[in-house]
Amino acid sequence: LQGDLTGLSSIKQILWSYCVFKTNDNQWWRYSYEFHKECINIHDPKELEYCNNRVLKDTIAKHNDVERCFENSFKRNSKGEDIDNTVLSELADNWYSSGHSSFPSLTVNGFSSPVKIFLC
Repeated sequence: LQGDLTGLSSIKQILWSYCVFKTNDNQWWRYSYEFHKECINIHDPKELEYCNNRVLKDTIAKHNDVERCFENSFKRNSKGEDIDNTVLSELADNWYSSGHSSFPSLTVNGFSSPVKIFLC
């Protein structure tokens, strides 16, 4: 995701992708492929959200489960404002409990290792 999109747009897309995988893991590749094909060059957050919803409904039979996963991941205060996200908190806890709290590293099947990146 690039252009005029904010970090919030990127994080929301990570959550959508996570929820697709969590609820329909056998359809995750299809969703990811179609999202990349249809939505990757969109630079407006509202257009991206519309495109994501269209791809979601076109590729995932149980898209309501995905939408429920996404919406239920947010904790809101009494004013309805987002104050936390259970999925992001879980992913962060998993990251820190793996023993590596710095980037870059690679985690496979719960085992983390630091990674050296070479820029050419």
